[in-house]
Amino acid sequence: GRYAFGNQPAIGQWNLARFAECLIDLVDANRPRAIERLTEVLNDYLGLNETHWLAGMRRKLGVAGAAEGDDRLALGLLSLMEEAGADFTLTFRSLSSAMRGADNDLQQALGSGPAVEDWLSRWRARLAMGERPPEQIAADLDRVNPLFIPRNHKVEEALAAATDRGDLTLFEELLSFISAPYKDRPDPSGYGKPPPPGTPPCRTFCGT
Repeated sequence: GRYAFGNQPAIGQWNLARFAECLIDLVDANRPRAIERLTEVLNDYLGLNETHWLAGMRRKLGVAGAAEGDDRLALGLLSLMEEAGADFTLTFRSLSSAMRGADNDLQQALGSGPAVEDWLSRWRARLAMGERPPEQIAADLDRVNPLFIPRNHKVEEALAAATDRGDLTLFEELLSFISAPYKDRPDPSGYGKPPPPGTPPCRTFCGT
């Protein structure tokens, strides 16, 4: 869709362009000059977006500083996730387990083929450049990558209980988990798991 994860840089620029159109008369009384000035600002957007996206991905991968190839490392993981149909949140969360020597969760998400092993090797080599102990890296990863998010199927369950029966129990339970998204805790109701197989995708729209 137009707002899909991979389309966000372009659609972000499009949204800003529509906003800029509303500002033309406020920027300069000379309309062509106003458009030129706004266009100059908008032209910086994609570069800034990529810079901040990569900074965020470095944090999610646990790497320190900046090094050539960080973008390829991040995109490589996203590509593996797409090929495997992996859960975005849980894949990143599993990196801390891999850092502690347990690759099971990550391999369950991505598989265990040569491409995954190659990515893991490159990721660990990049982490080694930071000279931090593995446990510190793992702890940092757990502080950045949440375990619990407001998954659509859980939100729908809470909404249905509240609107159909006036029961806020599921809402309060959901709220308790997403209020502490990074903290591992007993989770018998599966708030930290992807939707069950066969769950239809949830489509939202601008008026949601």
